[in-house]
Order: sequence, then C-alpha cells, then structure tokens
Amino acid sequence: MRFRRIGATAILLVVLAWLLASLTNGNGSTVAAADERLASTQAQLARIVAKNQGEVQKLDHATNNGFTADVSAFAQNTEHMRELLRRLQEDTAALSAAREQTLASVDKEIGSVADSEARSRLQGIRDEASRYTQERLQTARIIELDLMGALNRANDVLHATKALNLAVSLRSGGDALFARAMETRAALEQYKQHTNSLLSRLQLPTPSGS
Repeated sequence: MRFRRIGATAILLVVLAWLLASLTNGNGSTVAAADERLASTQAQLARIVAKNQGEVQKLDHATNNGFTADVSAFAQNTEHMRELLRRLQEDTAALSAAREQTLASVDKEIGSVADSEARSRLQGIRDEASRYTQERLQTARIIELDLMGALNRANDVLHATKALNLAVSLRSGGDALFARAMETRAALEQYKQHTNSLLSRLQLPTPSGS
C-alpha cells in the first residue's frame, strides 16, 4: 500500500510539472513560450543598448574635441530601443496572463486530489513555480522602468548634441560653446548611468534551486 501511494504521488508530481510547463491562457500562449519570448526580447535589448553605448563614446569624443558629432546611428539605435520597449510591455503582459491562467488551472487540479500528502507536495511545487514567475515579472517591470528612463535621457542626448553641433558650426563665442559642450556631456553621462543600470538588470535570474 505504501509503495502504491508513493507511486501515485510521483505520477501526480509529473502531471503537475507538465501542467506548469504546457497549460495555455485564453490566447493559446503557454507560460514557457511567453517566458521564452520575454527572454528573447530582453536579450535583443541588451545587445542594442550595448551597441548604443559605443555610439555614446563617439559622441563623447566629439564633445571633448569640439567638432560636430554624427547622431544618426545613436538616433537609429534609440528608435530600436523604443520598439523593444513596446515589445517588452507586450511580452510581460502575455507572461502575466499565462501565469494567472496556469495557476488557476493548477489550483483546480490540486483541489481534486484526495490524498492529503500528495496534495501538500503538489502545493509546494505550485508555490515554488509561482514565486519564480512572479520574480520574472517583477524584474521585467523594473527593466521597463529603467528603459523608459534611458530613453528619456537619450532624447536629452540627441537634442543637446544637435544644439552643440549648431554652436560648433556657427563658431559662436567660446563661453557659449563651452556651455553647450557641458550640457551635452551631462546628458551623455546621465544616459550612460541609466543604460549601465539597465544592462545590469538584463542578466536574467536563475530559477530557484538550480
């Protein structure tokens, strides 16, 4: 009898693991698929942010040497980041919806288990999975906020650099040119701080127990 109970519990645990990985929400999106899409978007974001940091170095160099800076690549990368923000928001919402639907289905299945020991073990697995996905969602939302801050600073960088370029092209007075250069450098420094913070958060969390 004891052997049969252990065997039944093992089967139930396998079934719960399958449910957590494969149940879909109303739009046909599994938690695993939604999490994979979110991770892919975050990886793309990490690459484009790192790429734009290289453009920031070029703008910084131009500012230091008093000549006009080409902002086209920086502007293009920034626009790409805006698109990735939209995708991040969509992916996060999809993961949240899939998580809630899956947990509701899992709770229903656990509630139908008569064996109290098996039900307790299943509840523990359910809670661990719930905590992990909640942490993923929290991290994703913090990344969104960091990205919004970086994009706001990128706008400052673009306008400050264009203003400096105009000042350089007009060869205005030394004091005015110096002031524009300092404004641009301040904008660049704030942008770098925001994107460094963003990149640090784009290190995806490791699942509990791994």
